Amino acid sequence: MSRRFDLAGFDCLRVTRLLMLNRIIPIGNFGGGGGVRCLVVLAVLHLLGRPLFTILIRYEQRLHSLYMFLKNQKNRR
Repeated sequence: MSRRFDLAGFDCLRVTRLLMLNRIIPIGNFGGGGGVRCLVVLAVLHLLGRPLFTILIRYEQRLHSLYMFLKNQKNRR
C-alpha cells in the first residue's frame, strides 16, 4: 500500500487470487462470480490504462474540441 492508502503494483495478480478463492467461498464484489472474461478485461485496462492516460492528459487541450464535436454529433441523433 502507498501512503495514500492506494493499492500499488499490478492488481491483476490480486484479483486473480480473489477470483480463484471465489470458486470456494463467495466474497465481496465477486460474490456472483466474476468469470475469466472479467479478469481479462481488467488485465487489459490495467496494462493499457496508464500509457493511454498519460497520452490523453498531454494532449487534453487539443482533444477538447474533438470531444465537443463528438458530443454535438451524438446530440443531433
